Formats: sequence, C-alpha cells, structure tokens
Amino acid sequence: MIDAGEERRRRQKKEWEMRPGGMLVQKWNPDSDNHPSPPTILVQVKYGSVYHEINISSQATFGDLKNMLSGLTGLHHQDQMWLFKDKERNFNAFLDVPNVKDESKMVLAEDPKWSPLRQR
Repeated sequence: MIDAGEERRRRQKKEWEMRPGGMLVQKWNPDSDNHPSPPTILVQVKYGSVYHEINISSQATFGDLKNMLSGLTGLHHQDQMWLFKDKERNFNAFLDVPNVKDESKMVLAEDPKWSPLRQR
C-alpha cells in the first residue's frame, strides 16, 4: 500500500525534470498543447459609405485587417488609415489591446500622407 506522501513524491517526480545544464524545469506534456483557439470576432468596418463585416481572430493585428480589406476595398494596404475609438491604430497593434470586441465598429480611411506619393 502506498501512502499519500509517496504518491505526492511520485507525482512531483513526473512533473519536473533536470536539464543537462542543471536547470530544473517542468516536464513537457504533449496533452497540454490542446489549447482552445482564440475566439473569432465580427468587426464592422466603415469605408466611405460602405460597411464591411469581417470575421477575424480576436488576437489578430490591425495589419491582418489591412490585408483582408485591401482586396475588398481596392485600397493598397499602405494607403489605409485605421481609426478605432477616434484614434489612429498602428498596423502591428493587436486588436485585443485597445479592447476590440465582437461587433466593434472601426473606420477605414485613405491615409493622406501616402496616397499622393503612390500616384506618381
């Protein structure tokens, strides 16, 4: 019969391992890689007088949105300016940082800084 202390030591032995450099680390468990994927959210993007509804991962970036809307609007990704909560957003900012949620509304506008340079 195994006492509770022996069972605890056996579980702890399974959970930790010593690396060749002497570092004690938690043992990798292949079953722990089954994390649920981040939820998909629906964002409403206004460009001119047209609204686009886009399904995208909640952990995507504004750059991902730029790429998706480039084809729908015909507006080059460098010519796009994204506004969310009345602030311009950087292309490498994640959507969840400024609290973009399901059914959030954004504005896509043509960036006046870049568009005249493209027409040359």
